[in-house]
Amino acid sequence: MKAQARELGRRLIEVEQELDTAFRTGAADETTVARLSAAAGQLSGQLRNVHLQAHLRTQRLLKPAQIAAYARARGYAAEQGLEGGHAH
Repeated sequence: MKAQARELGRRLIEVEQELDTAFRTGAADETTVARLSAAAGQLSGQLRNVHLQAHLRTQRLLKPAQIAAYARARGYAAEQGLEGGHAH
């Protein structure tokens, strides 16, 4: 997960920088903005999926008490009903 997330994050930063450069240099047009913003959105979605898939795999490996401890460590309060899950 870590390697995949890093690669996706690196690519997302590159696309965002390309979009910023297009605006900064005056090269931004409708086609460029549409292409780059779509690419950024797709990469962001892929990165989020990698992250959430890792949470699912982690939960399958942990016992209920471990899941509760993991949730507490991440700041999820039991009274919010999030102890066993992910706040998304």
